[in-house]
Amino acid sequence: RWESAARQWGLDREGLTHVDQIALRPDRPDEVWVVAGKSWYAGRGVLISTAGGRSWRLEPLLRPDGKEVGIDNGMTARRLLLDETGDGAWYASRDAGLYRRDPATGAWANAPVSDLAWDGLRLAWLERVRGGLVLAVRAPEAAAGLWWSADRGATWT
Repeated sequence: RWESAARQWGLDREGLTHVDQIALRPDRPDEVWVVAGKSWYAGRGVLISTAGGRSWRLEPLLRPDGKEVGIDNGMTARRLLLDETGDGAWYASRDAGLYRRDPATGAWANAPVSDLAWDGLRLAWLERVRGGLVLAVRAPEAAAGLWWSADRGATWT
């Protein structure tokens, strides 16, 4: 959100250099979700506003090793997908696997895709299709292709 008095974007105070994804909920006009970061190595996370961009809270995206997922100016974000109901969400990283937000706690955690290791899991896209989720995986080669989940990511085939 542009702040005329300060002559800056409202997210500048977070030390962010770019926004990779924006997601909106049609049934909640004042709610805005933004994947924003500093660089591929410094990370940041998902900013959520329930006040039309006047205020934000940061929810970090942490890899299983405890480090922030790097978010590099359009190079790492593949998809921020909000659940159709509730406060859950999905984030598909370009180089660090798939993440799911627990609607009960608001915490983000790595979401395993079958028995594939998160480290090196290169994702191309995530989409909601006919009551399920489709995930496109680029690498590793043995996992490349389309993966399907009909149970909100609990299992993938």
